Amino acid sequence: MSRILETLILSLCAGTAAQAVEAVCSQTQPVFYAGLEKQPLLRVRIADGQAGKLDKLTFDFEGTSDLKSIGNVTLYCSGGTPYFSLNAPDHYRAKPVDMKMVKKGGREISFAGNQNLPASGDAYYWLVVDMKKSAPGNAKVDAECTNVTVNGQQAKIENPSPAGAAKVFPFKYRVVPYFRSSNLVDWFPDLLQPDHFKLITDIIYFNVSVDQEGNIVGGEDPKFLQGLEKLKKLRGKRPVSIILGIAHSSPGLKATSASLDKRMKLAKTLGEYVKKHGFDGVDFDWEYPDNDEDWQNFAWLLCEVKPVLFEQGCSVTAAFTPYYKMASPSVLDQLDWGNTMSYDKGGEHSTMQAMLDDINTCRKAGMPDCKIVAGVPFYSNEVENRNWDEQKGYSYIVSSFPRMKASENTFVDPKSKKKHYFNGPDLIKQKGQEIIRQKIGGVMIWGYDTDVPLSNARSLSAALGNVMKAAAK
Repeated sequence: MSRILETLILSLCAGTAAQAVEAVCSQTQPVFYAGLEKQPLLRVRIADGQAGKLDKLTFDFEGTSDLKSIGNVTLYCSGGTPYFSLNAPDHYRAKPVDMKMVKKGGREISFAGNQNLPASGDAYYWLVVDMKKSAPGNAKVDAECTNVTVNGQQAKIENPSPAGAAKVFPFKYRVVPYFRSSNLVDWFPDLLQPDHFKLITDIIYFNVSVDQEGNIVGGEDPKFLQGLEKLKKLRGKRPVSIILGIAHSSPGLKATSASLDKRMKLAKTLGEYVKKHGFDGVDFDWEYPDNDEDWQNFAWLLCEVKPVLFEQGCSVTAAFTPYYKMASPSVLDQLDWGNTMSYDKGGEHSTMQAMLDDINTCRKAGMPDCKIVAGVPFYSNEVENRNWDEQKGYSYIVSSFPRMKASENTFVDPKSKKKHYFNGPDLIKQKGQEIIRQKIGGVMIWGYDTDVPLSNARSLSAALGNVMKAAAK
């Protein structure tokens, strides 16, 4: 073979290889927080089998409404792990990349160097930003990937500017009640009023479930949809997010999260469902992942769900029980916020100290304070030899004990003769004040639909909501 022909063949091969280089962009984090560092803005997947060197990545912050709100910008790599976590086990953890950052003008940033790519499998890179404390609420944070250079050749970029943009959370604290569809439509249809929406930031509409094939169950139930339309009407134009609650699904979530095909199916189905019905987020209440494998599979599920829901501007959250089965770091790092179920412990099931212990457990797991939303109960539990079927909603307590003081947190049930523990108005206020003092993300309530009307002087919704509202000014 002549040297000229050999050179021509090698050149053609190199050109073919260069054309095969592909990068795929997506965004996974719709909610940003002022003052929080290391928030992933854009994910770049360099497709399977691109052995060689990553030479350059370039990004343009077009679409960002306030560039001065962004502090440091860093490039991270999570290897073959498709989600961003700084607290996961080492082989899943994202790590900063040793590439030189070059700014070009006000919006464009490049990272240049020679980074080894794996011989096979995908490689995931992340554009990560620190937000300044001065970042205004609802400010848009967005970026486009304009260049990926591998082995000296520019890669083809799929979806370089994903639809939508992250937004800075506009409130000082979250107030997040759960409300069951059956109570909204059938049992207590007049309890929830427009004035409630002056006291909350989000409401989790409860619930649909997931079967073992990755299908949504109950989402098209006429009464469920009737309740959803009622929620929207009650909300009016107030900036309150209506979140789809997924629960009572342990077998379904266990089977679905363990299969890539089922994870992808559920992600696609959820994306279509929230778009069709106008939800602002999805909350998972899986009680409970049983072991490390379940938690890791849950992380894989969130990894599929988040980019799809981002396109609809939807948050992704989960409820978990720090004192019982704490969520894994891989799961926590993917949540826009987490709701701690700081109740149902043995004995007095929901004390102030129990809530503080759960907050500290979340902190030790690496969860930022702004994403910790502490749960409080609007119901009682038996103190000894508990029968879960004997929980009493707060409205039952008020009607059964009309002279009970706001400072009281126990009663003896007249039927069972058993002692119950609950959170009365004074304790609920104190918990709200402590959440403010701790400077965490806010408060979650299970369940709003067990309260008395706001007009009742003993309303827990009013007691808690007014404390949080006053602090948010």
